[in-house]
Amino acid sequence: MKNTLLSLRPIGACCIGASLLLAACTKSNTGASTGAIPAQNQATVTGELQANASFDDVVLNVIGVDKAVAVGGTGVFSANRQAAAGHREASCYTVSWNFVNQNDSFPVNITIDFGNGCVGPDGRTRKGKISTLYTKPLWINGATATSSFSDYSVNNIQVEGIHTLTNSSSNNQLIFSSAVTGGKLTATDGTIVHWTGTRVFTQKEGWNTRFDPSDDLYTIVGQGNGSVQKNGVVYSWTGYNITPLEKRTTCGWISKGIQGIEGSAGAQASLDFGNGDCDNKAVITVNGVSAEITLK
Repeated sequence: MKNTLLSLRPIGACCIGASLLLAACTKSNTGASTGAIPAQNQATVTGELQANASFDDVVLNVIGVDKAVAVGGTGVFSANRQAAAGHREASCYTVSWNFVNQNDSFPVNITIDFGNGCVGPDGRTRKGKISTLYTKPLWINGATATSSFSDYSVNNIQVEGIHTLTNSSSNNQLIFSSAVTGGKLTATDGTIVHWTGTRVFTQKEGWNTRFDPSDDLYTIVGQGNGSVQKNGVVYSWTGYNITPLEKRTTCGWISKGIQGIEGSAGAQASLDFGNGDCDNKAVITVNGVSAEITLK
């Protein structure tokens, strides 16, 4: 069987970028044809991607903060990524531990403090604090890690809400569940995204190569409800899988699967991540009109 600690290290998903999740997952239009996509669909697709990207980044850091509670070395704590970035982040955050019991045993609360601005190996600037309560080490079935935020922002987008990560693995399959309640993203231009949702990461390939995570493939299935308020207009939507998403550990992007984004008004949008090739492209389709977008 594959060792869980090794398996965790590289999980990822669309904006799961660089390991478990993250690559800013904002979109930029890459052709005039996007003008045919209604504004509400562009807004809700962007909101869906931003919400998943922001909270998937939390997953990376919760898993990566220390080997005593999870894997260590994922997200902003990745040794390889820090080395590639010249260790520029190593001195701009602090990590503190607060054991609930006097014998220094679980549960334990760990706070990551990014201060007034900490540029990570991924080039993103984080500020404020993430505080996470671990019930037991995350490689144990049934373990949970519940995170809250204090003046926390990524690239000046404030992140609020409660995030819970749960190990729900079986005897022969690695499974992690991520849940967000009361999620809220606030941008400096006044745009506000509200989000509540779940995502399940299930290992599909690589279980039998215990010490080689490079062949791992994960499926991602999730759903959620959100609303985005921009320029005084509010659009709400439901996001769900039309076909499961797929993410290889050797690729920084979701490479397969289709996500549906259905608004309370207007036509449904679909977001197609491709046929398995590793690239940062996806195609949004509304009413038979398609446009390519670039995931960042």
